[in-house]
Amino acid sequence: MIQGMVNRDFYEVFLLLLAACLYYFIAVVVSIATYSRTLPERHNDRYDHNFQGCRAFLFDKDKKPKWNPPSLEQVTEAMVNRFFEDIDDPDLGGPLKVPHRPHDLITAKL
Repeated sequence: MIQGMVNRDFYEVFLLLLAACLYYFIAVVVSIATYSRTLPERHNDRYDHNFQGCRAFLFDKDKKPKWNPPSLEQVTEAMVNRFFEDIDDPDLGGPLKVPHRPHDLITAKL
């Protein structure tokens, strides 16, 4: 009986951690896709990376996007960190609002 309780506890914790990881992953992907948190000081170029990729592949078909910065060596850690800042902050328009799910809906199949 104790082993069954421990297994269920581990299973529920695993599900909660998995949900948190998936939420965080999706939030980062949304942040990258919208390009809203990377360069807030450049309002006209907020979607520059997505636009450049689509332009080069779909419209001009030259497959030569003009990235800014032009190489990975010029990407700073601060630029990367902007994708991860304040993901859950609702005042900044957090990308996802996941409804709370009560624990009784999560059932273990032991």
